[in-house]
Amino acid sequence: MSTHIHKIFIATLCLLVFNTLQMAGQSGLSAYLDKLELNQALDPPQDILSSKSLVLISAPVEAAPGEWKKRAEEMQAFFGEAGIDAVAYFNLNRKFTIPGFEAEVPKIIADRKITNLIFLIVGDEEQESIIGFGPYNGKPGLYDRSTPFWARSFTDMETVFEEMSLRFKTGAFPRTNLLVNDSPEFFDFTRPPFTANYASFPPELGKKIIGIPMLRSQSAAPGAQLLTANVFDDSAEPGLTFEERNGALGAVVLDSLMEMRRIDLTGTTEALLRRDGVTHLLYYVAGDSEYVYNLFRFKGREDVPASFLVKFFLKDLRNQNIFLGRSWDANSDWQSALDSFMAQIEKELVNQAN
Repeated sequence: MSTHIHKIFIATLCLLVFNTLQMAGQSGLSAYLDKLELNQALDPPQDILSSKSLVLISAPVEAAPGEWKKRAEEMQAFFGEAGIDAVAYFNLNRKFTIPGFEAEVPKIIADRKITNLIFLIVGDEEQESIIGFGPYNGKPGLYDRSTPFWARSFTDMETVFEEMSLRFKTGAFPRTNLLVNDSPEFFDFTRPPFTANYASFPPELGKKIIGIPMLRSQSAAPGAQLLTANVFDDSAEPGLTFEERNGALGAVVLDSLMEMRRIDLTGTTEALLRRDGVTHLLYYVAGDSEYVYNLFRFKGREDVPASFLVKFFLKDLRNQNIFLGRSWDANSDWQSALDSFMAQIEKELVNQAN
């Protein structure tokens, strides 16, 4: 017993010293948490070693392909040893790949009685990253305003693991998670409600009425959208701002050879749009190449590694089918992807007319 108490005393003393050093280097942490509208907790959740956790990772969209998975493997190596049961890892950027569609945690994961949320916001090269541990609210936003989260900013994740190890050695965190996976389990958020996709265009394209949604920036309310690396770093996706993109889409309406309308999806439904004669929506997906390639199948295309891709398409409001055009024209630049797809539409109109 005395030996056990002695070990706890030594661990606690080490932790106090470690905390002093850590807090000296955490001057910017308060500002980080203010951005996320979170409060600072003194400790990780008390049940972190006896409950299930959900992990969100967001790397800058310019990061190398697969960067988020490398970070997940690094985290799981420690979690498995410490007893943190991270049941699912998600690439948070994939929650916001299509404007107006906020993907949710799939039911198969949401039903697993997850109580804790772990997030990692990866900084740009040579910049600080931030990791946080706190309660999971089970809602689309994933956390609530002013919730206490134990968080650390770092340039070397090992410093966070060292501090957590010292905290766990004090015995203040009951551990019942004995069998934890050595490797991370990766999952995707719910997919958009598409039916099938085709490497073509609708027949009689010139008679269709195309709706072009007004783009809205992600909500400034607290929640998952604030945890994405590019929003957190006050920078937009590569390329144009939302205002500039809306201007570019407005120009498409003016220059088009067919009937197109700007629409505000916040004030209508697809059923109402069909009633008003709109047959298709011009949409786009913007995400990492692995996600985009898996979302759309396109025979004969050449898949190339890329950190970020944009692909425009037409969505049929009657049956949810997707028309990708006759050539695969995904591009890392938003404007180039739009110009290429509109050029395909113009060519298709001429071909069908002939």
